[in-house]
Amino acid sequence: MTEKTITIKATRFDPDTDAKPRMQTYEIPFPDESMVVLDALNYIKSHVDGSLSYRWSCRMGICGSCGMMVNGQSKLSCSAFLRDYWPKPVIVEPLNNFPIIRDLVIDMDDFMHKLKSIKPWIIRKNEIPLGAGEHRQTNAQIDEFRHCGSGGNLGVQLRRRVLGRLPQGCRPGQGDPADQARYHDAVRCAVRKPRMSVEALPSAHRGEGQGEGHGGRSTRVYRKTMPATWWTRKGHYFWYVVREFTALPLAVWLLLLLGEIKSAGGGAALYHPHSSTLFIVFSVIAFLAAMYHSITFLSLAGVIIHMNVVDRQLPPWPIVWLMFILWAIASYVVLYFLITLGR
Repeated sequence: MTEKTITIKATRFDPDTDAKPRMQTYEIPFPDESMVVLDALNYIKSHVDGSLSYRWSCRMGICGSCGMMVNGQSKLSCSAFLRDYWPKPVIVEPLNNFPIIRDLVIDMDDFMHKLKSIKPWIIRKNEIPLGAGEHRQTNAQIDEFRHCGSGGNLGVQLRRRVLGRLPQGCRPGQGDPADQARYHDAVRCAVRKPRMSVEALPSAHRGEGQGEGHGGRSTRVYRKTMPATWWTRKGHYFWYVVREFTALPLAVWLLLLLGEIKSAGGGAALYHPHSSTLFIVFSVIAFLAAMYHSITFLSLAGVIIHMNVVDRQLPPWPIVWLMFILWAIASYVVLYFLITLGR
């Protein structure tokens, strides 16, 4: 019986020899339906190509260290099952919008710098000195924010520090260095010390153990450039841009409407409504643009708006229906006003 296999296409980039990243194809066994993308990468590194570099830590969907692009979508490779992609190839790339250090390893220094600048921890007016005690939280407070979904341990830390207690100070740029040092390690630990092969480290930092290393680097990173045609690559990108551009015919039509309202204010003798075929066609286009923009936007209301009833969160569909009902009422009021004005 032929052994079941799956094709993995992984980004490879050696900063010392490659001008830009390239793809390398691996054919590996797929004997177990419970295998995830991280299992495939571990198999490649252990049995096929030991030079492949990537990050991982907890393998439990918590830390976020193994975040990668899997077939064009950002995923935790430890929770992306191969069975969802087989028999098609699985394309594994570094996360978008980050410089590439090596292969699937990205440079997060800029992200961590920006994270530190916003001070995502509780700022208190009277800080407890180091060693003098702890900021206590009840079990109920901890349980309230224990399940925070994807985003990993970093998200847990941020959510508990930002939402768990009411801050007593201001951010950013304020606070004593001891406060920053204490919480910097608590927030950063899951990202700073991932399990990563030594090949992923710049040569100046090899031998420092697991981690990214800090300070100057002896090797360069690769920064991807965003092509001008990025919005044509995927359907949801394309239709998102189309939705945004629907604002243009709406804006022009509204300017024409304001012009008609102004001319109508001067009396019937000065009012000359548009009646050309071109204006009628343009009005139909503007109407279709308004419908498309409104429907696609209001359909996202259930994701954007969160409402609780009797301490339970409403599902998205009643919120979406409520938005459409309010939209219909507002449209009726505007239509009534326009008909009245026309008379």
